Parts: sequence; structure tokens; C-alpha cells
Amino acid sequence: MAHTPTPWSSHLYMLGDATAESASGRPIATLHNSEFIDTGQRIANADFIVRACNAHDELLSACLGVRAMLEGMGQLIPAMLENAITIGQGETVGFVAAGGER
Repeated sequence: MAHTPTPWSSHLYMLGDATAESASGRPIATLHNSEFIDTGQRIANADFIVRACNAHDELLSACLGVRAMLEGMGQLIPAMLENAITIGQGETVGFVAAGGER
């Protein structure tokens, strides 16, 4: 299943919940008001989630382009670049339930 299309945006609601929302305004993730995380940090976390998700496709495309350019020049591909591509393509990251099951 594909994720909700980007761009996403972040919002703070009157009760102190911060959310990441789709372009249509539907909530994707909610960081609930909590005594353990202050409002400023909740907003910063929601903003970070949104920035990372909105930038994902462009960053992965840039990494793939650099890899192709280096391969075309007969250069070695840095492990850091390969790792970024692997993670960006979701090959090593997945949802793990609380019990440790995928």
C-alpha cells in the first residue's frame, strides 16, 4: 500500500495536539498533548516529520542520480550513499509491532 501523497503540512490545534496533515487536511499523524513533551517540542516534531516526508522523493532521486553519475565515471560508490538509497527505498526499514512482529 502506498503512503498518503505529499505535500504534507503541520498544524497545532487548540487542545495542544500537533498534527501532520495531507494536502486535503486529513490527519496523517497526531502528536497528542502530553505533560511529558511541551508544546514547542510537539510542534518541532510535527514540522520535522513533515519536512522529512516532503523531501523524501527529491532526496532519493538526487542520491540515485549521483550514484548513476559515479557509476558512469567508473567511480566507487560510497557506502554512505548506498545506505541512504537502501533506507530511502524502504529496503531495511519497516513497521515493527510492539511485540516485535512485522
